[in-house]
Amino acid sequence: MLVCSHELSPSQGSECGQGWNIVTRLARDHDVTVLCASGSQHGLSDYKEAIEAYVTAHGPIRGLTFVFVDQPPAARLIAAVNRALFGAHGIGFPFLFYWALRLWHRAAYGRALQLDPGRYDVIHHLTPIAFWGGGNLWKLGRPYVWGPIGGAGMLSIPFARWAGTRMLVFEVSRALFNTFQSFASVSLRRSARRAAVVLTVGREEAALVQRLGAAHAVGMIEIGAPAPSQVPRIRSYDGSSPLRLCWAGQHVDRKALPLLLHAIAASRHAKRIELHVLGAGPRTGDWQRLAQRLGLANVVWRGQLPHEAVIAAMRESDVLVHTSIREGTPNVVLEAMAQGLPVVCHDIAGMSLAVTDECGIKIPLVDPPTSIAGFRDAVERLIEKRLLYQRLSAGAVKRAAELSWDAKVADLASIYRRCAARRDEIADHARPA
Repeated sequence: MLVCSHELSPSQGSECGQGWNIVTRLARDHDVTVLCASGSQHGLSDYKEAIEAYVTAHGPIRGLTFVFVDQPPAARLIAAVNRALFGAHGIGFPFLFYWALRLWHRAAYGRALQLDPGRYDVIHHLTPIAFWGGGNLWKLGRPYVWGPIGGAGMLSIPFARWAGTRMLVFEVSRALFNTFQSFASVSLRRSARRAAVVLTVGREEAALVQRLGAAHAVGMIEIGAPAPSQVPRIRSYDGSSPLRLCWAGQHVDRKALPLLLHAIAASRHAKRIELHVLGAGPRTGDWQRLAQRLGLANVVWRGQLPHEAVIAAMRESDVLVHTSIREGTPNVVLEAMAQGLPVVCHDIAGMSLAVTDECGIKIPLVDPPTSIAGFRDAVERLIEKRLLYQRLSAGAVKRAAELSWDAKVADLASIYRRCAARRDEIADHARPA
């Protein structure tokens, strides 16, 4: 198979880690060639250097061939402008990032043509995850798998306004850009129509690709659950001590911790709840002052912790509460389930697929009052219904195993096999007119 993974590195997280975890596991049982960028738009050889260092330290990875594609000169120029105007954090201005990415995809397609594409049974566009980041490899006329893709969800104006002016401006700009891409991008439409299978992170992405003409959409989150550092235990709660809630994330507007603070303050069981807040960020001071104004005495601010300490804090907790209003599939949710923690979160994006009624409680994302009431009621149910708590803990352990990286790659291999079995039929569909 030929996999296109613009982001790929053994030493970085996020999409780089997602690509790495998948292709290295695929190579255990398949012959995998991966087209990847030599580096990001801000670091022109950082991916290649990290992979070469890994191979030097651990030896070649059997079954896996790396084909590095440099960022074209025009893409580097656009990225430099983006960095100068909008900084080096994140993707900067989406239009500039997308423009540079399209140029890299053209270069990757040209390199793929040199690899004798007819010898591949399946071609998979893996990263970037954003739906507008699709590539050109569908043009090769082989069975084409695209995804998992995310980023199509829209945040309601009431929520964006509640989160602050910066969030409102960002969400309006993002909505305009996404809408423009979904209607104006010929490449996006063709990618959806020519794909044998599109893997979608959430409901919004599934609806989008179906509108674009995709023949077959399959739900799949973009990350895998980690193996627990200790044997996960099915937990119980007897009510003899406060219910210990864990909240973990960056202290930024979209993480929306104030929803939980207001929910606890409004609960009839407020004195039976202990909240441990992990992480730090620009809103830490504001949130601490809000907790004081609400009279919340049982909030422990743990600060920024190493990953091992975050996992230890989860093991000491009873429930993970994730209040984010703009998210893909956060690692912290899967890490908590791997430790046996029930999850309370919004019913959005990858969380709508990852968290089921057997392992957590999902709150509809409607407006702030609805979310505050939903988080309050969910926590009260867990305090009052101890059998429910134990059932959700057992479900979390089971669900984490179902969402492991190995399970994800097994699901992908099954999809590949189905595509390969219908190779001639699918290839005719994938071949450009």
